[in-house]
Amino acid sequence: DTLKHLEILKSYNSDVLTDVQKITQKIAIFDTENSIDGFENFRFHSYPFNQISGNHLNIVEFMTDTHPIRNYREATDYIKRVKLFDDSMKSDLVWLEEQKKLGIFAPKFVFDHVITQLKELIDYTDDNNPLMQVFIRKVNKLEISNKKKEALYSELSKVIESDVKPGYELILQFMESNYNQANKFHGVWSLPNGDAFYASRLRSYTTTDYSAEEIHQIGLLEVERIGNRM
Repeated sequence: DTLKHLEILKSYNSDVLTDVQKITQKIAIFDTENSIDGFENFRFHSYPFNQISGNHLNIVEFMTDTHPIRNYREATDYIKRVKLFDDSMKSDLVWLEEQKKLGIFAPKFVFDHVITQLKELIDYTDDNNPLMQVFIRKVNKLEISNKKKEALYSELSKVIESDVKPGYELILQFMESNYNQANKFHGVWSLPNGDAFYASRLRSYTTTDYSAEEIHQIGLLEVERIGNRM
């Protein structure tokens, strides 16, 4: 689909486009080519679990901060989605195993943070689990019977034990069993084909073909220029 998208973008005759449309076309082609390059050459050069984000944190944040509970049906939908946590972690485990085949591992400090986070998520009880506490707070506001509310709380508690914690356990086991293979370096240059990946990221973020050293020198000059002005 992305290749077809690129073909369509390039098919427009620039002679009949306005100046703004020409710029838009160039930007769209640039972004699409970067996406294709990233998928074909660096699909696994990212860390699905890290100290800042990752599915272990993001899906909890989605459920607690974004998922609405305005009625009984949305409350049951919440539980159904929490029940999918295990499947989500299993999919992420497949990704981690593919990275392992390529020799791609997150830095050691990332392993340390993620292992700590996973243990905390697994050790949560109903009394301090955000999935449960936010659910209780929102369901308490619904105009449904106390019997239905208690049934919802009980069902979510069971689902957390059967479909959330086992999923986290799978990722924790992978992180702990592969801890000795964690990358001792922090820079992406240390990954397989890392220099090419670094250059690809530079091109994507700067829209230039400057080398890493050229970007570094520009940064030093800018710090000096701004420092002098200050």
